Amino acid sequence: MPYADVNGQHIYYEDTGGDGPAVLLMHAFATDHDLLVPQVEALRDEFRCVVMDARGFGLTPLTGPYTYWDHADDALALMEHLGAARAFYGGVSQGGFVAMRAALRAPERVIGIAMIGTPVDPEPEPIRKEFGAMFAEWAANGPTKAHMQMMADVMFPPDYDWSLWEAKWRDWSQEAIPVQVDELLARDSMAPLLGNITVPSIVINGEYDGIEAAKGMAEGLANCEALVTIYRGYHAVNLTHSDLVSGPLLGFLRRHSR
Repeated sequence: MPYADVNGQHIYYEDTGGDGPAVLLMHAFATDHDLLVPQVEALRDEFRCVVMDARGFGLTPLTGPYTYWDHADDALALMEHLGAARAFYGGVSQGGFVAMRAALRAPERVIGIAMIGTPVDPEPEPIRKEFGAMFAEWAANGPTKAHMQMMADVMFPPDYDWSLWEAKWRDWSQEAIPVQVDELLARDSMAPLLGNITVPSIVINGEYDGIEAAKGMAEGLANCEALVTIYRGYHAVNLTHSDLVSGPLLGFLRRHSR
């Protein structure tokens, strides 16, 4: 299996190869590289698609506490390791957090960024308390059906088959969860920094996934081309409405690859 030893981490990744411009796609919290399968399939004929597992998710081990700025450093280091001096960066939720930070960390290496279902601010205090308590139970005793249903209710519409993710959640390292949840719930707001992100960007968001906040993010970004709203979309719109997400994403990448 392909691993890269970069930035002091042992990062699992997959790379379609090819001569097209490179695109790093990054997954959401509590998922892994499999989340991006629809986008890789949609883009790979024209673009070199790379996916990676973030620290403690999927096949990448957790080495200790981290921030999303550390994840951005991992992403930039991985693409340098793969010989992609400049690339597109994009992701779902947590992956979008990382894409924004990469654009701030090294704008000269980022062609453009795409944020899918990516909130700009941390969750409100009541939600942080609710999720913090749920994940504390999960870490201590393993996931219950109620825990996983709570996750699925955020990510997917009621009729979506999330059995793949149930299996993955049952395998999720209970030791990693407290570290990962701490960073998720305590992360810094990106709102004050949006105007400093000058690379081209696109925001894609589900109608039922904080669309007003997504509008604010699109307005705050210095060079946002579009806000794409997915009708009746939840958090993981890249899976549930893959064509409606991949189409605008492909158009964005094409425009900035000329």
